Amino acid sequence: MPVEAHRTTPSRTPRAPNPAPAPKSGWRELFRTAPFTNAAVVLAIVIGFFHGWLKLKIRHPVATFLFDLPLLAALAMAFSRLPSAAAWFPPGRASQAMKCFYGVIAVWFALSMVLPHGAPFLVALAAVRGWVFATLMFGLGYHIVGSHRQLHGYFLLIILLSAITSLYATRQTLEEVEAMRALDPYFELMTRGQGYVDEDGRHVLRRFSTFISSGAFGGTMAVSLLFLSALLTDRSVGRLEKLLLVGLALVIGWGMALSGARSAVLALGLGLLVIAWHRRLSLGMLWLGGAFTAGLLLAVQATEGGVLHRLATLDLDAIWGRFYVVWAPGLRYLLESGLLGGGLGKAGVGYPMSLAHYLGPFEVWGVDGDLGKTMAEMGIVGVGVVAWLLIAGLLDGTRILLRRRLDRVGTLALGAVCAFLIAAITFPIGSPFIGIPLGVLTWFFLGAVIRLDQLEPTGNPHAAPSAPSPPPPKRFLYR
Repeated sequence: MPVEAHRTTPSRTPRAPNPAPAPKSGWRELFRTAPFTNAAVVLAIVIGFFHGWLKLKIRHPVATFLFDLPLLAALAMAFSRLPSAAAWFPPGRASQAMKCFYGVIAVWFALSMVLPHGAPFLVALAAVRGWVFATLMFGLGYHIVGSHRQLHGYFLLIILLSAITSLYATRQTLEEVEAMRALDPYFELMTRGQGYVDEDGRHVLRRFSTFISSGAFGGTMAVSLLFLSALLTDRSVGRLEKLLLVGLALVIGWGMALSGARSAVLALGLGLLVIAWHRRLSLGMLWLGGAFTAGLLLAVQATEGGVLHRLATLDLDAIWGRFYVVWAPGLRYLLESGLLGGGLGKAGVGYPMSLAHYLGPFEVWGVDGDLGKTMAEMGIVGVGVVAWLLIAGLLDGTRILLRRRLDRVGTLALGAVCAFLIAAITFPIGSPFIGIPLGVLTWFFLGAVIRLDQLEPTGNPHAAPSAPSPPPPKRFLYR
């Protein structure tokens, strides 16, 4: 009787899952959620990059608020979808500090009405806008950004606009600016002081591009380079996009160097140290360093070495001098007011110069920088609450950054936290939160990152999905 051959069925190896589809373009995702609200924010960002040029060309009070109007529309649309006002605030330490900050604003607004040396009502009301407007962007970013690709699109938009305005800066010349100053006294007043004298005694123009000042222009370019650097450290970003980013970095670095903004160079260096510590020194950062060096060399050639002399004057004495001109007047008015401050509007916070003849003359305490104005207007209580607010924002961002070190949300958090860190550090010597556009939007990016941390799961998406291992073949005496 023939013996039937034993048939063996070959074991089936589980098929590996299909690879994840390529991420959609950040441009397409930019308007995926809340399209009209995000369109208003995008419009405000575009206006913000050209706001200085628009104010010089359009001599009307409306030009002063061209940046604010789209953001106010976005705030109204986002707020109208909420069940209650309490839902506006993102979770975390910063929201608790922000509520206390708003309480202080309300009390000191009322004080400005009763203090004998208080500012007029409309001036104090304008100061409320100056103090509150940037922090409202915290909730806006939290409620309208719904994916990491959407925030990626915002980063790309800012990088592209920075490159465009940098190209315009490379075309500015001292002869052109001086000719416009001779024809237009208002232009001369607004651009006065945008220059320096190099070691050979030549007057070198500090390029301000389409911004109101070279400092604002240089600071915006520094923040955009940090956004760009964070994207270069992300392995999920394609090679072609990284190559384009490196090319844009050369142009932006060129423009930033031409601005002669020493604080921008210092801020950029500090931010790059944070990125290198967090993501290690990657090949993308080396390419960024090469691109920025090339841009610096182009700026040196354009200024005949003047920009190197300008940057060489950045030392501890220069930093201390800048800090002194901020806190010394602020401290004087703080003591004269019995640590109470002079009430909102006393230091001219949020006071639009284009409306000066409408509001009438009043006594202004002449202080500089956000710290000096905080001391002069809100006293020791305001200084403490603002310090709490900045520290709380940094802690919220850092917590996300440390937990999501390697994933895509961590990349965007890296750019947002670096921008917020620079703003917090430069708070004692400048006005980082009122700069247009990125100063106002610093809180926007922090709120968006907090939202993404809740929406998208923690993990490293760079690793390819692994197929489940097949069961080991059964061998003799194997149990």
